[in-house]
Amino acid sequence: MRKIYLMDVGARGGIKWPFTKVKNFDLSMVLVEPDPVEAAQLKKEFTSSNIETEVLPIALWSSEEQIRLSLTRSPGASSVFSPNSNFLSQFPDLARFEVMKEIEFSANTVDQLASNGDIGRVDFLKIDIQGAELAVLSGGLDYFKSNLIGIEVEVEFSELYVGQPLFADVDTFIRQKIHLELWDISKSFWK
Repeated sequence: MRKIYLMDVGARGGIKWPFTKVKNFDLSMVLVEPDPVEAAQLKKEFTSSNIETEVLPIALWSSEEQIRLSLTRSPGASSVFSPNSNFLSQFPDLARFEVMKEIEFSANTVDQLASNGDIGRVDFLKIDIQGAELAVLSGGLDYFKSNLIGIEVEVEFSELYVGQPLFADVDTFIRQKIHLELWDISKSFWK
């Protein structure tokens, strides 16, 4: 069996199933996490593992530009999009979306990283970045359509964040531009 190459964009908390089932010596990972505290934690965690891992403490986007990440009370709800308070107020625990501070980043694209030689082979992409998935996919279009076997992407059917692309937008882009098709949906209910 050959090695599996994974890029995890929004790698907070480390890798999840099904990649936890791959034997360590058969997996190589690039973990992308712009939150500097979480990126340092990932480096610490995976330095002592047997998995070939590179942690990139960067922000990815559709183009090279300055973007602002809003860090929320619950770090996993942080996004470049503003929380949609009108929608979120219908559910308990709205406070987890409260923006605590904002960090500016110089964002890069996957296509630029690949052309600079900063990333190598990627077979699978896992992307969970609170509404910004389509921006990263479009910024890596050339690389992804030539390299990916599969994508696991978080999508929403309602705007948790103002202006975020929804399922139909992401699905259409992946089908028409990257030439992959929907294979499975894992139902996960937020509330």
